Parts: sequence; structure tokens; C-alpha cells
Amino acid sequence: MRWKLAVSRKVGCKIMSTEKKVELLVFSSQLEQLSWVSALENLLEHNKSSQVYIVGGALRNALLGITKKSFDMDLLVDPKSDSKLVAEQLSKSLHCSYFELDAERATFRITLENAQIDINGIRGQELMDDLFLRDFSVDALCLPLDNFIKILHRGETRMPVLNYFQGIEDLRLRKIRIHNPSSFKDDPLRLLRAYRLAGEIEGFIDEFTIEQITTDRELLFRVSGERIRDEWMKILAFPDSSSWLQLMDKSSLLSIVFPFLENFRPMDEAYTNDLQVRKHTLETLQYLEQIILRIRKHDFPHSPKLLQLLDQSFSPERSNEVLLKLASLLHDIGKPDTLSIENERLRFFHHEENGAEKALLYLKDLKLSNKETEFIEHLILEHMRPHQLSNAEEVSDRAKYRFFRDLSEEGPFLLLLALADAYATKRIPMGTLTQYEAFVSDMLDYGFKENLKQVTPLMDGNGVMNLLGIEPSPQVGHILASLLEAQHLNRVSNRKEAEEFILQWLKNPDDPFSL
Repeated sequence: MRWKLAVSRKVGCKIMSTEKKVELLVFSSQLEQLSWVSALENLLEHNKSSQVYIVGGALRNALLGITKKSFDMDLLVDPKSDSKLVAEQLSKSLHCSYFELDAERATFRITLENAQIDINGIRGQELMDDLFLRDFSVDALCLPLDNFIKILHRGETRMPVLNYFQGIEDLRLRKIRIHNPSSFKDDPLRLLRAYRLAGEIEGFIDEFTIEQITTDRELLFRVSGERIRDEWMKILAFPDSSSWLQLMDKSSLLSIVFPFLENFRPMDEAYTNDLQVRKHTLETLQYLEQIILRIRKHDFPHSPKLLQLLDQSFSPERSNEVLLKLASLLHDIGKPDTLSIENERLRFFHHEENGAEKALLYLKDLKLSNKETEFIEHLILEHMRPHQLSNAEEVSDRAKYRFFRDLSEEGPFLLLLALADAYATKRIPMGTLTQYEAFVSDMLDYGFKENLKQVTPLMDGNGVMNLLGIEPSPQVGHILASLLEAQHLNRVSNRKEAEEFILQWLKNPDDPFSL
């Protein structure tokens, strides 16, 4: 009892009643759909030596009616030494294997298709010790497994959940709150997780927790790049991630997760006070999310095809949409190093190349895959190209072809990034940048042509070498690329015209069409 009163003093509030009856129909249904109920019954029947509790995010999400593609459930085992035994028994019933996650904490994981179970040994001497050490009050809820099964057998779905730290009350308010003042010191990744959870439940973070985040923010430097990446990417996956980044910026946490923002500050104060590159970066993401929302509402040219591209991924954890958002934050990071003043005008020559180099180091620290890194790096490197094209009185088919030849499937993503960048530069309401939107629409019309990738080359390398009587060389590749371009532009349609084109190319490689 003395320990419980001590916890009460730490938290600064009275410990609430230990039980709250809540509706767990969603949770029960999820377990039944996964056919896990009988496995949990077998566990209780064959394991009389330990007490098992359902804890954490599965309860939190069930109480809010949140369902996910992948279902995760955490079990807490008392005593800690029985954790491996529980993992063995449960995996046997589920006809799958388990593996050890953390030997010191006696943590094991069972992985199934679109689901996983983590089995954790209890921390401390009793249940409340463990619940006190959990990240937030909404994750410190606990349901004894034996009670759950008994009540389920009676056909009931309202169940008494152990609620020591006002987690249920916070859930009703959709509030993320630390109940343990040392929460962020115990695991600094929780600094980011607070925003991720608040976004997932469409809630907010309470004032004391925000104050503690601001105080403890530099603890995040202790966390590995991979762990930061996982939380950071989940935040960027929110449809309105820009609003959460604005909140992270207020607590100065964003500059630790995304350090390039601080690199903009000296330049903004000295030279770009009216432009505010730092602000422009965040607004580019904001406009990009407005564009993506229009696409999802089918209020944008070629929405179905763009949706398909946005939802694809190089890895199961992150969609192309998330990578595009990250690219929008990175697109101008080369500006501080390339700032020059010519005729009283600010210039940023080659900031794309500089930015791509800087981004590469950052993305490697996040441990993104090679394909993900190349995707983002290429978008940064080419992000000025649509702007340059849009300035032309008329964009020729040749220019469109070369754009999509060089960018391939990255082309539509680059156009969306450029449009968001243009809006963030003008800072005008979405939908009012009519000329640039017409340019993007025209480019997409060309890029999504069904026959763009279906042209069969009229000649191969051997044909070129036989025609010209030359040996293999880079020149052969250049000729074939120009010939394919001529075919796409309907300047060449048969073998004879192809041979004539090649002979003209030798006279004027820069513009064989002019002859």
C-alpha cells in the first residue's frame, strides 16, 4: 500500500478505482476472427503457475473502435520467469513459432499473417509496477486474461479493465498523457510516439506532457536512426501530418528529428526574412497534402492512376506517398550552402545537387532501403526541372518525352512535388494556381499515354554497327536512344526511315530532326 501511495504522489493525482467496466465487443470480435480464443483458453487450461494479462495498444484501439490492417496484442506474464513458457504454449496452439526479442526483459514474439503477439515478463514486483512504467496512461490499461475468457463464455462484452492511472478517462477525451514523470527518460523514443499516438486517435497531447517533451527533447539524440525512422514515417503517413509537424515544431522536437530546419534559420534571419525558407519547407508539405487529398477525392487529373502510384511501396512499412512527403521536406536543404547574391538578387545555383548529397546522408542514417533512398534523392535532384519546363510558352512533345524518359514512374511524383512547391512559393489558396495546374495536367496527359512505353525499337545495336561499319562504343547507345525518341515522336516509322535518321544523326547529333 505504501508503494501505491508513493505512485500517487509521483503522478500528482489520486489513483482512480482499479476497475472500470468498458465495452470490448471490437476486441472480442477481432480475437474470434483470428481464431485466437481457443488458443488463449488452452493457455489458461495448461498454465496454472502464472497470471497473464492483456495490456497496451490493443485495448486502447478497441476502446476507441480503431481497427488496423495488422493486429498487435501484448500479453504481460507474472512471474517474469514464465514468459518463455507462455510463448511456447501459445505458439504451439497457434501452430506457429516464436522468437526472443529481449532476453533481459523476457520478451518473446509470435508472428502470424497480418498479426503478432508480444509476450512480456512483468517489470517490478507487482502488476502496478509494470503499468506505471508504461509510456502513456492510455497504454497502462490491463485486462486479466482469465476474467476476459470467463466473461466471454457468458456471452457478455462489457468487461472490467484495470485502470490505475486514469487511462480510460483520458481515452474518452482522446488525450495522450504521461502518468510517469520519468517516461521520456526511460525511453526517449516516446517523445515522438506521443505525437504518433495522438494522431492515430485523432486526439491531443496534454499541457504537462508537452512541457515535459520540450524539457526532455534532446534525449531523442540517444535513440537509433531506425527507431526514429519507424515513428517518424508513421507520423508522415497521417493525411494531415503537416499539422502534427507544426505542433512538434512548437516544442522544438521537430528540429531534432529533422535537423535541416535549423540550418535555414541563420539564412532566413540574414537574407530571406521575407521568403522564410524554413516556413516554405513546412508549407510545401502542407500544400502537397492538400493536393493528395484532392487526388483521393478524385478532384485532380488522372486521380485513379496517381492513387495507384501513391499507394505502391518499395517496402511494406512505407508507401510512396510517405516518401514523397519526406522529399517535400528535403527538397530545399541545399539552399543554405549555395546562397549567393548577384545584382542584389539571391541565387541558389546547384542547390538541387547539394541538397541531394545532404539528403543521402540523412536517409542512410534513417536506414531507408536503397530503392527508397534513390527515389527521394532523384526527386530532390530534379525538382527544379518542372519549374523550368513550365516557364516555356509551349512545352514540346520532345521535351515531354525526355522528361518521362529520364524520370519514368518518378515523373508524376515530381510533378506533384513541383506543384506543391509552386503553391508554397506563391502562398495562395489551393486550386487558384491555374496556369501551373494546367501545365501539370498537360504533362500527366502525356506521361500516362498507354503507348508511351510500348514502342518497339526498329533497330538494335548490331543493326546500327552494321549500318555504320563501327565497333561497339557509347556512340551506339546514344544513337539508339535518339532513334527511340524519334519513334515516340512519330518522326520515324519504318526501317528505311530509321536508317536515314541514323545517317542524319551522325551529321548533327544535337538535332538530327533539323536536317
